[in-house]
Amino acid sequence: MGRAEGAEIVTALNKADLIPEEELQEKLQVIRELAPAPVMISAKSGEGLTELKQFLFEKLPTWEHCRISIPLSEEGMSMVSWLHDEGIVHTVEYGDSILMEIEARDEIIQKVKPFAISS
Repeated sequence: MGRAEGAEIVTALNKADLIPEEELQEKLQVIRELAPAPVMISAKSGEGLTELKQFLFEKLPTWEHCRISIPLSEEGMSMVSWLHDEGIVHTVEYGDSILMEIEARDEIIQKVKPFAISS
C-alpha cells in the first residue's frame, strides 16, 4: 500500500470570516459530495484552526519506536533506504549487521518486526 492509499482527505476552507453564514451553507451543500466534512477556517482571525488541528490529529496514524538489526547485505541496504522513505530513522550503526532505531506507522513496524531487538 502506498502512502496515499487509504488516507482520508481533509478539506479546509479558508476565508470563512468573509462569507455570510447563509451563503456559506449554500456553498457547503454544493460541495458536500466532494468534501463530506469540511472544516471552515480563517487564517487571518484564527477561527477554526483549533478544530482543524484536532481533526487532523484524530486522522493521523499512530507511530511507534522500534530498534532493529538487519543483515549487512544488498537487501539490508535496500531496507535502510526504504525506512528512510517511510519513517524517521533516529540512528544507524554499521557493523556485522545494521542496527537502526526507527519510528514509523504501525504497518511499517509490522513489516520489520522480524528484525526487532530489545533496547
